Amino acid sequence: MNIALEVRRLSERDLTGSFSAGTDADHVKLNLFFAQHAKQNQRRAVSATHVACTNGAIAGFVTIVAGTIDPADIPNHAKGLGRYSQPVLVLARMATDARFQRKGVGDQLMRDVVFAEALSMGERLGCLGVYVDSKPGAITLYQRYGFAALHQAEATESTGMFLPLKTIRSAAARPTQVVASVPLVHPDSAST
Repeated sequence: MNIALEVRRLSERDLTGSFSAGTDADHVKLNLFFAQHAKQNQRRAVSATHVACTNGAIAGFVTIVAGTIDPADIPNHAKGLGRYSQPVLVLARMATDARFQRKGVGDQLMRDVVFAEALSMGERLGCLGVYVDSKPGAITLYQRYGFAALHQAEATESTGMFLPLKTIRSAAARPTQVVASVPLVHPDSAST
């Protein structure tokens, strides 16, 4: 069951201290980042954090930054681009408050922030796609959107994953495909 959400940029007035994605080590790090560093990093213009709110409560957040990727890491998507680093949007952090998990919060943040910003960045500055350094427990979540692992990693290590901008564009052209319960790409159409 999805809930009605307002997605917007994190503001100085937002109270971030009560946000809790969970109590395991990875979630505690996300909670701490959101409570202590998200606003500061945004003020310094090193990242942008957006929140999904419902009834005055922050249900989830996503932090994005501009970055680059080595074309050797994505050879199928960087043909003819030379050997120099290429622009990507980096999904730096994303979490849903435990009270709102499995209610479409992450899906809406992905659509309204990550994919929208990647498309905008592609038009304004250039962007090959979205990169995320996924924790082991989130790999299947990102695969659901069409992200593919760049390298084989140990079960305890983070895994670099990439979603090409052309996949996002294709899904955006089919609005009925860009819904919470439907993957953006068919598993056999993802390449990397």
